[in-house]
Amino acid sequence: MKENILWKDAPMPDSSPGTKLSTLFVNDTTERSRLMLVEFPKGFSRETTGHYPAYEELFIIDGSLEISGHTFRKNDYVLFPPNFTRSDTACPEGCFAIVWWSHKPSWFQGPNLNADNNLISKESNNTNESFIELLHNDEFHSIFLGRDNTTFDINEEFIGVDIDNYDFVQGNSLDILDNGRYFLKINKF
Repeated sequence: MKENILWKDAPMPDSSPGTKLSTLFVNDTTERSRLMLVEFPKGFSRETTGHYPAYEELFIIDGSLEISGHTFRKNDYVLFPPNFTRSDTACPEGCFAIVWWSHKPSWFQGPNLNADNNLISKESNNTNESFIELLHNDEFHSIFLGRDNTTFDINEEFIGVDIDNYDFVQGNSLDILDNGRYFLKINKF
């Protein structure tokens, strides 16, 4: 139900053309972490090298994203660390993604002198599975939860997106979710 998304035009610094985004959640903390849907149009490009001083997590729903010599496609997950050097960014086919930022995103041109260029990715995820652990460490717990999950339960607070209709979801028990497909961030957001 992508046509029901309330989009806002969002020009990205040093890029052409601009993107569209729908902000689903902004944390009421000083960092102002946020969960959004982002659509990069066909032909999107940003040739300028730069960085964001925040974590950025993406789950690609459709299309592809080329960035700093990496290509990510439908059902791929990637976590960019703060100050990751971004160059030669393009979406030749366009890209539709769920995006979470650890802080309000602010673009800075050029590489950061203390850049961390070690991204974490989990590619070619089979979204017909009922559960995919996308990332679980001391700072992040992100999962894909499929229609028929019966083996995983959550007893912690979560936020996320219903991938079938792009609605925001929040809670502390899977009982509040309909049978569907979800990208969820657990406890740390």
